[in-house]
Amino acid sequence: MDYLLEDLNDPQKEAVTHRDGPLLVIAGAGSGKTRVITRRIAWLLAHGVDPRRILGVTFTNKAAREMAGRVEEALPGVRIRLSTFHSACAAFLRRSAPALGFSSDFTIYDTSDRDQLLKSLMKERGVDPKEHRPSQIGAQISSLKNSGVLPTDPEFHQSESIHYVVRRIYEPYQEALRANNAMDFDDLLLKFLRLLQNNPEEKAAYARRFDYLLIDEFQDTNKIQYDIVKLLASEHKNLCVVGDPDQSIYSFRGAVLGNILSFPRDFPGTKVIRLENNYRSTANILAFAQGVIARNRLRYEKVLRPVHGEGEPIGFIEAADGSEEGTLVGHKIRRLLDQGVDPREIAVFYRARFLSREIETCFKNLGIPYRLVGDLGFFQRREVKDLLAFLQVCANPLDRVSFERCLNVPPRGIGQVSRRLLMEEAAREGLPPAEFLRRGMIVPGVRGKAKRGFLEFGKILEEAAGRSLETVQGTLRLFLERTNYLNEICRTGSWEDVDREENVGELLRDAAEFDKRWEELSEQYPDHSPVSAYLAQVSLMTDQEERQADSASVQLMTVHASKGLEFDHVFIVGLEEGLFPHSRSMDDLEGLEEERRLFYVAVTRAKKRLFLCRAERRRGFDGGFHPQQPSSFFQEGRQQLGGGGDPWVYEEDSGELPEFAVGDWVRHARFGEGSIQTVIGRGRNTKVEILFQGGIRTLLVEYAKLEKVEGA
Repeated sequence: MDYLLEDLNDPQKEAVTHRDGPLLVIAGAGSGKTRVITRRIAWLLAHGVDPRRILGVTFTNKAAREMAGRVEEALPGVRIRLSTFHSACAAFLRRSAPALGFSSDFTIYDTSDRDQLLKSLMKERGVDPKEHRPSQIGAQISSLKNSGVLPTDPEFHQSESIHYVVRRIYEPYQEALRANNAMDFDDLLLKFLRLLQNNPEEKAAYARRFDYLLIDEFQDTNKIQYDIVKLLASEHKNLCVVGDPDQSIYSFRGAVLGNILSFPRDFPGTKVIRLENNYRSTANILAFAQGVIARNRLRYEKVLRPVHGEGEPIGFIEAADGSEEGTLVGHKIRRLLDQGVDPREIAVFYRARFLSREIETCFKNLGIPYRLVGDLGFFQRREVKDLLAFLQVCANPLDRVSFERCLNVPPRGIGQVSRRLLMEEAAREGLPPAEFLRRGMIVPGVRGKAKRGFLEFGKILEEAAGRSLETVQGTLRLFLERTNYLNEICRTGSWEDVDREENVGELLRDAAEFDKRWEELSEQYPDHSPVSAYLAQVSLMTDQEERQADSASVQLMTVHASKGLEFDHVFIVGLEEGLFPHSRSMDDLEGLEEERRLFYVAVTRAKKRLFLCRAERRRGFDGGFHPQQPSSFFQEGRQQLGGGGDPWVYEEDSGELPEFAVGDWVRHARFGEGSIQTVIGRGRNTKVEILFQGGIRTLLVEYAKLEKVEGA
């Protein structure tokens, strides 16, 4: 099996061949950590370890699939468990749910489901959802769960920082989840942790189940995840964690940087291996990145060594204002595209989302194809959520949130009063509302459209009960055909009608693909119907993994969204004090260090060229312009590049341009003749405001092709 080590450097080989005991791999950006993890798994398998005794955990389904594919390439025919924390815990809880008072077919609530349930509970208790948004209350509950705090815990009642609405709602929310036979995403982790902590037999069983644990992106783990890992590795200590403190950028999601920093102390005898050879970026890019991140205190010392050469200088784009910044970035990208650069190898990063607007506007004007990463995910779109809610009711009749979502969709004359009467009558009969209607039972006091609506929906549920045991797509088609759903939602006469219809069509295609694979997948979902298995798969997907990038488009995204990606050409815009680093973090040492790590992540996404962009002024909320100071990260990186000279190239093309002054008359090929009112900027960045017959236009001199009109 020497071929597993052939293309590895010495530290990588050492990490791959480490056998027993705790192992911490500090993997710098672009150092080949995925190769190390997958080769280590393959090496263990090749040396006789049963694949069922290995558990690999990462943070996205995409990464898990990629790693599983690489293991199979190395050892064809071998299947290995690689999953996210949430999907692993969900699978464990399916087996152990009865010990927690749940059935194994419990529903997993996403954020939208959670907020809908919270809204209902708040209304029942006289809390106005308009005054206290359910999403905000849900976020605070999520934060408590990620800290390991339940409403029955003493620290919940002792804390003075918890919002009074959270105090009123948290416990009823947990009770409602249990009544609905449902768990939210945070419950998947916390309930599994509590299961291990409170049940010695379960803890011992799971600790003995896996001989080797491998955790990817360990710097992003939160308190609950690390506690779970400690318990799963409590018997054998054969725990390998891979990560980089310099890339820990998710504290707002509960990630605890201290997990990776304290690992050697928590697991005495830990072997620490540093991966410092960088296979991604040029020497100039790495030197700049090192100059910035070296300022941080909370890190492991390491220096990335470039495998590639020095490369091109770092480009610096300085604009007069935000609009010009978008224009200059757009024109530079236009030139790259004209030179034959693949649009998919160009990315624009920003710290704050509002900065994308001017970039988008410029790209549209220049005809630059782009994809705005971070749009609403496919499975979060309204029409898709409606159809998934119907599937949820088929799989789990106790799920009241999903039932209420699809009960009157499309509208069938069921109002709030009729809905309340249904809930009350079903409760008296001791039945879930969905089962009550499925049996064709009558709600006293309900007549007319509402009565017909209840009977109609009950018949659909009855027919779907059998079909859901056989086919996902068939169950969806039943709902669509019996409710005339598409005609009901696609009648606005706008482009959104086409979009909605295409989304429904895509869901049907996805369901059909799942049906084709059901015979193969059924082994992974014992005791599941096709519908319940499909829902389990869908609920653990993320927007980034589900959406496919445009085949030929420049990528626009926040720096957080760029984590784990790489591009030949990277532009970072808005590099000004208060924007990046963000104003909320500048007076807080730990916050500033995370901003520095975030900038480090952005810089190290670049493979060939890096362009740093700033504006001298930006328009504020008051409508006026305000001066902007360059980001402090500029100077930090510049010092590492050495010397007092410019460490980068100012992106201004050589060559003479005509000079213009206020009052000059000029001619434009499209707008005709006009007089210059204002001159902004300098050199290739010069813009002029010109009063034409049709109004004032702002043009970039380099591209406007203006001619002076003599004697005007």
